[in-house]
Amino acid sequence: MKDLINSFKENIVILFLLTVSSICLIFILYNMYALPEFANLKLNEKGDFIAGILSPLGFMWLIYGYIQQGQELKLNTEALQIQAEELKNAVFEQRRLIEIQLQDNFSKHFSIEPRLKFKGKSLEIKTIRIPMHEDTEDYYIDEYTYADVTFTMENIGGDLKDLTVMFKTSGNILNKIYEIKTGQQVEIIFSLSESETYQLKTEDFPNISTYLILKYYDKLGKELVSKICCECSGNLLSVDYDVIVFEDI
Repeated sequence: MKDLINSFKENIVILFLLTVSSICLIFILYNMYALPEFANLKLNEKGDFIAGILSPLGFMWLIYGYIQQGQELKLNTEALQIQAEELKNAVFEQRRLIEIQLQDNFSKHFSIEPRLKFKGKSLEIKTIRIPMHEDTEDYYIDEYTYADVTFTMENIGGDLKDLTVMFKTSGNILNKIYEIKTGQQVEIIFSLSESETYQLKTEDFPNISTYLILKYYDKLGKELVSKICCECSGNLLSVDYDVIVFEDI
């Protein structure tokens, strides 16, 4: 019943126009067939008579058409606004889901990402002598002095695989390690050149820096790269040498 009343209210204008149009049509037909005066009118006079009756009716229908068109445009505009709002909400929701997924992926990667802790251990100067004869070492024709630098690398994060340690300047590979598990510690040893070793031995407060590049993979196969600096310093008077290892940003 309520729907019927609402439908009647929405269509009351068109019902009114239909009623008026029907009355006008009945009036015209009555004049055409029931009144002899109408039959005696000339053709153009009959046309003027009918036009005079139908003109206000046509004008009312024209106004009603404009009103209906305006209402339809309003409904279309509201529908477009609703669609735009729904699209905006959908885009916002999609963006929120993507941000959540990225955050989850970041947290997942961070939880399994290897984290390396470096610590200098020792610096040992060594000399290799080339003897004149194989059966004696008292006489030699040449000698080569170098320094072995040792530092430790501890994995305090997730497991890593396929570690490659190389020199930054030359790109030469220093060491390869298949796997370092969480909590595992390994030693890395490299040698300083003869000129660098000579600098350590002869300068008052020498400082030799060696830059290394570490490439490795986490559990998910993501490649990670770290750059470190091994800084060797010493004191000629005390013949004491230190090794400091830190990440090179």
